[in-house]
Amino acid sequence: MDIENLKIAKQKSGLTYDEIAKRSGLSKRTIAGFFSNDPKYSNPSIATLNAIEKALGLNQPSLEWTEEEQALGVGRHQTYLSDKEKELIEIGSEILRIHGEQYYNTVITMLKALTK
Repeated sequence: MDIENLKIAKQKSGLTYDEIAKRSGLSKRTIAGFFSNDPKYSNPSIATLNAIEKALGLNQPSLEWTEEEQALGVGRHQTYLSDKEKELIEIGSEILRIHGEQYYNTVITMLKALTK
């Protein structure tokens, strides 16, 4: 889940910074900084994001790293899509559903030609 969606989920939950801090195990200052766009908290760790998601009651798959990936500082991260990317996926699904695969493939070919 991306940061903007977490902010929306926080608003919908009605939870206070204190409540989120208690549920997440993070400090109230970290929670307040994250949700108030404090530049110091603008690049949270995966562990921080997972803790906030859990505190807000959002079910997200856990992130698993092998020992080798941890040693290299890489791992399997959740993919965050922008609103534009989500919109393109939804439009593509609708094109497939309404017009079929042949029409969808034609649209994809046209889009690829536009990017050259």
